[in-house]
Amino acid sequence: MNITIKNLIGHGHFFQNTFLNVDDFVRYCKARGLAVSSERLEQLEQAGVFLPMLRVKWPKFKSKIIVREDGETYEDVGILQENEKWEGQIREKKAGIIWWDPDMVSALIEDQLIWIPKREQFKPWSTYKDDEGWWDVESYYSIYQTLPLFKFIESTSLTLGIERIASWTADDAIKWFQMWQPHAKRIVEVFNDGTSAFDEAAMLCQLLSSRYLPYAQADGELITVPHPHFFDWDKFRRNWNAKNFLNELALSESVVANRWQTVSIQARHVDPLERWKDFVEFVRRDKKDRLKDRALLGQAWWTMERMLNLFHRDLTGGKRYEFEDSPEDKELFYGEGVPKNDLRFLEFLSNQYGVNPRPKLILVVEGDGEEEQVPKIAEKIVPPSLPRARVGVMNIKGIGELPKLERLIDHYHSLQTIVFVVLDNENNAQSRRKKLVNAVSKWNPNRTVTKDEYIHLWDKNIEFDNFTDREIADAMTRTSDVRYGFTEEQIAECRRKFGHGPDPLSALYHQTLDYDLPKREMLKQLFDMAIANPYMIVDDRKAVRPIIDIIVRIKRLAFMNHQPSDLESWQETQNSNWLGNPVIP
Repeated sequence: MNITIKNLIGHGHFFQNTFLNVDDFVRYCKARGLAVSSERLEQLEQAGVFLPMLRVKWPKFKSKIIVREDGETYEDVGILQENEKWEGQIREKKAGIIWWDPDMVSALIEDQLIWIPKREQFKPWSTYKDDEGWWDVESYYSIYQTLPLFKFIESTSLTLGIERIASWTADDAIKWFQMWQPHAKRIVEVFNDGTSAFDEAAMLCQLLSSRYLPYAQADGELITVPHPHFFDWDKFRRNWNAKNFLNELALSESVVANRWQTVSIQARHVDPLERWKDFVEFVRRDKKDRLKDRALLGQAWWTMERMLNLFHRDLTGGKRYEFEDSPEDKELFYGEGVPKNDLRFLEFLSNQYGVNPRPKLILVVEGDGEEEQVPKIAEKIVPPSLPRARVGVMNIKGIGELPKLERLIDHYHSLQTIVFVVLDNENNAQSRRKKLVNAVSKWNPNRTVTKDEYIHLWDKNIEFDNFTDREIADAMTRTSDVRYGFTEEQIAECRRKFGHGPDPLSALYHQTLDYDLPKREMLKQLFDMAIANPYMIVDDRKAVRPIIDIIVRIKRLAFMNHQPSDLESWQETQNSNWLGNPVIP
């Protein structure tokens, strides 16, 4: 592989993202489960098995200083220019490097202040420090070198149980050492003998970072690119020619394919989340960065895999796939066209993993009181809570919104979310229910929008069907702050009047107290009673309140409403009688 320092560095933005100094590289490795230290990195370089990718000798400049009267501190009065005469003291300082300044980088290369380390040029790292212990020469590792480093550690680490050592004599230990030392030397020689496929993959990924890293580490929504003030990445992308770059590196397409396969196999081997790869790819990058050890290491290698695959696609016009990852294989499982539709694919994928936040059932109620109190009694009397059972509650604010329900139900049923409607039996609700049940779906003309079982009409309304006259009278009295004591006889008369004009309970309350009945508060009083006692007396018989039966019913429907993880199962459900009645031609 023909490598130039300029290609290796790429551009300053990517240099800072992918090249790390020794201390930062050690921290990067430890976060990914690789137990290394700066001392071990130096030993590995000395053995010739793992080297930094770059070294930089910091440029120096001479600064003019004036020592203050205390003899300890000084004032910096500027840089000593070439041929400038200065009789005061001078202090040599390390210059900063602006990595996105191409002129500065070119000057560093010309002055041979940046170079690629070679095995035969090893020097003790102590020689790279100044008298005060600061680095004069900085060693840089690429984050992609975790691959060859891991393979070396994996291939050369021995596991020796402490219980075995405890039983040894000194002679046993010497014998064990003498047996393994020749093997150790031979293994080191193997790793020292040229560049491995893992080294080449890491180097190639570093060379490709400037072009492909923004895409490779994206989460499917946004890519992060450098600010155009530092680097016009968009122009660089437009001018990029993959074949020219391949020729510049003196590589073949087959080598690129082989290195992609090397990385792909190793990523699958190391990543504990590999079987969740299709799902993890949609997770935001900042959340994936919170993983630990091998899971985090695996994400770094999947980034490498994607970069190499994107390069291969630009070279050949086609991407490479392992095992069952090809679009054709995915289509066999998810359905035709689904893998190419990110929204549909993510829908099925989230169903497959059980994390789709869309409700499996929506309970439609008429008022604010029902919207507040039904979830409350559901959680207290028949847990789990409605949200836990994947049941949402929608308040249509009265019977007047019923005409809009048809479109809403049809839409949610097309998404396989059951819409269960609970209505008071007033304002011609019976005929409106019949119209809903007989309406033909716009999404699927083979069935109706909904069916009888998903629309519940109370015999009268939620108050009269679920509470006795005595309970309603007590609740209205409490709602009025005991300004008036309502009686069972008054409520019984209201019950007889129901369906023959406006709401009789509201009329009674207004007639008695001269202000409107706060139904929201009254329902709270009633449902507090129901939570305290789920039973009511009907015809001298103890019975469960009907609202509790309704809640049990909708939860059972939600639990049974399995969400599709592929197109075939979705279509099968749409054509069944699960969401509506079949339309007979």
